Amino acid sequence: MNRNDKVIIFVDGNYVYKSLKEEKNLEFIAAELVKLLEGAYSKLEGNNDLRRIYYYNTYPPLESDKSRKESVDKLIWQIENKAKLSLAEVQKEIGIMFSKHITKQEVLKKFNLTEEEFIAQEMFYNSSQQMKFYEKLQYGGWKVILKKLKKDKEGKYHQKGIDIYIASDMLSLAFEDGYDTAMLVSGDADFIEIVNKIQERGKLVYLSCFEHGKSWDLQKSCDGYINLDSIIGSILKERKK
Repeated sequence: MNRNDKVIIFVDGNYVYKSLKEEKNLEFIAAELVKLLEGAYSKLEGNNDLRRIYYYNTYPPLESDKSRKESVDKLIWQIENKAKLSLAEVQKEIGIMFSKHITKQEVLKKFNLTEEEFIAQEMFYNSSQQMKFYEKLQYGGWKVILKKLKKDKEGKYHQKGIDIYIASDMLSLAFEDGYDTAMLVSGDADFIEIVNKIQERGKLVYLSCFEHGKSWDLQKSCDGYINLDSIIGSILKERKK
């Protein structure tokens, strides 16, 4: 049947990140993630109308913990004051030194940094890079939904409840006839019940995920399956050009 459906894609960002980073040792820039989802969307049958992509993830630890951020900001000020350079300039020089295989101890000595200050600049860099990644997705028209990380008694940060927000949006938009077809980018079997309820509304749900760690029960519950592994190769080829 030749369909012409309104489509919304729901992306579990942490799932995609872990699958690429931990299972495939890959790290995508925002433009490559966009290409991955465009490739998945192109595999849907019919002349579809992509209405929106919802991307769910968490803020980095610094953006999730106000007191920790204030502490790091103070350390960043100390670094810039000592070096008489901006943090960006300090980090650029540190990167050059590491590329020349200069040891961490020599880096600390050159900039008169404490171990705590070095860790702070790393945290600040990682946080800013993650937020820039989200911003690029937003500039591309994606709806980026971020939640704060939860800190346990040991001071470790964890993501909790993202799947609940995804499920809630999928269900509410289905009842509002916001889409005819949903593409769920996740491998979590917890979505099975939500998929069934959405299908009871006459909607189609496609699963798009990686083979590793995929829930077969979730795949069987959905109306179709799109393998993301089959799309990665073409993106990696473009990197080499």
